[in-house]
Amino acid sequence: AGCSTAGEITPQGLEEGHLLALLLPSASFSTVSTMVENLSSSSMDAITGEVAALRRLLRGRASQERAKSVFALCFIDGLSYAEEAVTSAIHWGLDDIPLIG
Repeated sequence: AGCSTAGEITPQGLEEGHLLALLLPSASFSTVSTMVENLSSSSMDAITGEVAALRRLLRGRASQERAKSVFALCFIDGLSYAEEAVTSAIHWGLDDIPLIG
């Protein structure tokens, strides 16, 4: 998973021009993902539905052991001014899965 940023807090202080990458080794993780384009014009109901579909897909793929440790990550453009609405839509689609980000 990865994203660009509009600014970063680093050990050296505030910086710009970096990327964030998060590597999830396939031996330890089962993943599904999506990207919502045009946040400002996307339907929140559509986002909720897409997240719910991904949740069902992941539950079908994940082993019983992994199903006990499911979580969601959200990387969102902070300059979109849609973070709260999109996070709410994601939350409704996740049901009982914890959301990070």
